[in-house]
Amino acid sequence: LIKHLFNATQESMSPVGRDLSTRFRNYSVITSIRDPLSRFYSQYDEVFLRYGPWMKKKKGRAWDYVRTFDHPFPYLYDNMTDWPDYQEAFCPAHLIDRSVVNFPKEWCSRQPTRENGTLSERFERFVHDYDGLRPWDLHQHLQVTRLSNRDTGKPRRVSTIYKSEDTLSFWTRKARKLGGGALPDETRKVNARSAPRRFNSSLVSLETKRRICRLSAIDYCCLNLELPPECEGSVTCSLDKNDRGVPRIQPWFHPNEA
Repeated sequence: LIKHLFNATQESMSPVGRDLSTRFRNYSVITSIRDPLSRFYSQYDEVFLRYGPWMKKKKGRAWDYVRTFDHPFPYLYDNMTDWPDYQEAFCPAHLIDRSVVNFPKEWCSRQPTRENGTLSERFERFVHDYDGLRPWDLHQHLQVTRLSNRDTGKPRRVSTIYKSEDTLSFWTRKARKLGGGALPDETRKVNARSAPRRFNSSLVSLETKRRICRLSAIDYCCLNLELPPECEGSVTCSLDKNDRGVPRIQPWFHPNEA
């Protein structure tokens, strides 16, 4: 879609954003943001998968970091030594009809989670213990920090920001504005995730959801995102100045107070 309809490319940026004033200085820069609560669920699910014991068996230099990583929350993988143990938690073997399913791992990756609370309980314990200040994977970074210069804290040059929930309508408007008409039928289905979530987020308690919102307060405040109903009243934003007199947006709840 991006390449063929808009003659554009998807690129990763350097942590300090120098690319935007060098090789991309004559380009428009478009990025998306996502509701922090939903994003926290997804990033946890992805990071849980990436750092599981099954990943330590991967070969090649690209996996050196994971193989030697000392996980700060090892209890997340209690009684899990390999992928089948994890799969059993969200896709129990007795629910797989082997008469029609030839490849259980691929089949399970496309099914809604069937976990009974084991994974969601670990998720809730993690949220209680995690302070948000020591992410060990890119997926755990707040969105505001990804849109800011790592060294100066100043915003990067971005032409347009849209909410990922509005992806289809955003790109439809873009296509019409550029004279391309409606999007082709094959591009009209937009999936936020390539696989269903493995832990059951419907089992997450209200208290845990509100803590996630407090941990994500910088994103809610600086990106002016509406709080989900569960988190109303748990995050407050204020406009003040730092010790140099520069205006700043401050979340009422700092991560180490969450």
